[in-house]
Amino acid sequence: MTTNDAHAHNTWDDKDGKDAAILQEMIDISNKYSPHNKQSKTKKKPRLIISDDAYASPDAVASSDDENLAKKEKMMDDDSNGTIIAADKDKSFELDNDDGGGGDDGNNVFLRNTTEDPDLNQYWYSEHSIRVLCNAIREGLSRNDDEGKKKKRVAFLSAPSLFFSLPPKEREHCTLFEYDASSWSNCAGFQYYDFNDPTAVPERHRGKYDLIFIDPPFVSTSVWKKYAVTAKLLMNDDDDDDDDDDDGNNNDSRVIAATVDGNAILMKELFDCERVKFLPSIPNLVYQFCIYANFDSEVLAERNGELGG
Repeated sequence: MTTNDAHAHNTWDDKDGKDAAILQEMIDISNKYSPHNKQSKTKKKPRLIISDDAYASPDAVASSDDENLAKKEKMMDDDSNGTIIAADKDKSFELDNDDGGGGDDGNNVFLRNTTEDPDLNQYWYSEHSIRVLCNAIREGLSRNDDEGKKKKRVAFLSAPSLFFSLPPKEREHCTLFEYDASSWSNCAGFQYYDFNDPTAVPERHRGKYDLIFIDPPFVSTSVWKKYAVTAKLLMNDDDDDDDDDDDGNNNDSRVIAATVDGNAILMKELFDCERVKFLPSIPNLVYQFCIYANFDSEVLAERNGELGG
């Protein structure tokens, strides 16, 4: 993708030009702090990077194309007896949290032990924001219950800080769809995912998830549409449910999405999500994200005191 094409995908329609001006300012910030700008000396890089195909790990860059292809095929072909991948060696014990959402007292093991990788646009939520978002996920699952039918499977698309902040017992019903295989491929519940190949979802994951949390590394429309393709493949396709959308896809799964305020219309179009009052704190991100949900959430109806308002 060329730079001009990328700029085109990072715009949204507005009548008065205010949103476009705000987005252009964000793009300028992105260019200033981009890891591809060798003259940038700051370590605080924003998540908004224009190139859709810049989502590559250092290991992938260092490896040959053949090695990358073989590695990807192995990850996609890996199978397990259950619906959640169980890797040969489970390293998730190193990241376990037992308090059900990370806590607010500095005891979140994932945050203590895991360094963000700005080259992969990795920026973790604060401890308090993790707790609130995890509780919102639990709330969404509870509202999905009907007549004793248990609905509890969660797909985390590019949201490792939430996935690993759940207690191990809850993670048994969750899957992390994530590109960074160098860090977590040996963890139970990990599924390799590259948004540039949005339909490459193993059959065992299709139609299995009651709630999907989506937090892409880019905010562009083109990337979000790819994540939407994947999300619709993952949504619960219970044959007993008559609530299908116009494309014949089941529309009962809950969705929580994280992106910028300017993508509000896009979130409505893709997932029927509305912006909630709660704004997450992402300490090392240079601009504010918003949260969108396609269900009414009491947890997300409260303001975040971390942000001073």
